[in-house]
Amino acid sequence: MQRSGYFSGYSEPKTIEEQIEILKKFFPDLDYSIRGGFLCPKAAEGLFVVPKWHKLGKTYQEATSRALDTLEKAYGERIASVGKWKEKWYRQDIRTEKSLDFIDSQYSGDIMLLPAQFGMRLKGSSISSARKRFHANEFGLCTYEVCMMLITHKERLQQYDDLRIYCLGDQVNNGNLSWCASWIFVHNGLHLTLWRDDESNRHSGGVTGFLPDRFNISKFLSLHPFN
Repeated sequence: MQRSGYFSGYSEPKTIEEQIEILKKFFPDLDYSIRGGFLCPKAAEGLFVVPKWHKLGKTYQEATSRALDTLEKAYGERIASVGKWKEKWYRQDIRTEKSLDFIDSQYSGDIMLLPAQFGMRLKGSSISSARKRFHANEFGLCTYEVCMMLITHKERLQQYDDLRIYCLGDQVNNGNLSWCASWIFVHNGLHLTLWRDDESNRHSGGVTGFLPDRFNISKFLSLHPFN
């Protein structure tokens, strides 16, 4: 009978210094100085070091493609397949986009410290149900951020029983259906696939980030309309 959880050694994020040392191997030209930030929210498992996407690509899709390429280099033979993204299908959810913009603005260097949880909080919910369970200050993370988290935390997904990952900030539209990316472990390594919003899997959990504890993202978006 399949279990699901954090079984391969991950329990919380590595120290900031440890994460930076890993990222420097792949992105040596970035400015890793940390200037700014806010207290880690209560629901987060800790802080993850994530390069600002616009430091790695002209568009979010281009940065995501580079992050996937880097993940393949980091994992080598442990990657089964990552598939191919089509830019016309893939975008950030607006809640995610505006939340990441806020965190980006808190840091003046090339990286940000992203408060996040790696899936356990929303274990078993479908993608659409998980989004309804968000705290007021919580938002879904996309393939780009999850790639960076997996690069610095290889122990998170190493075996079949490790909790599968929904990238809840993804919006992938193909025809009339809406999907998000999902990371699973198959017999020969990590595999990136697409999962429909209305489908649930009790062995999967959505990965999310957090703004400061008293921040209400929905209220912020209603007060700051966008086109």
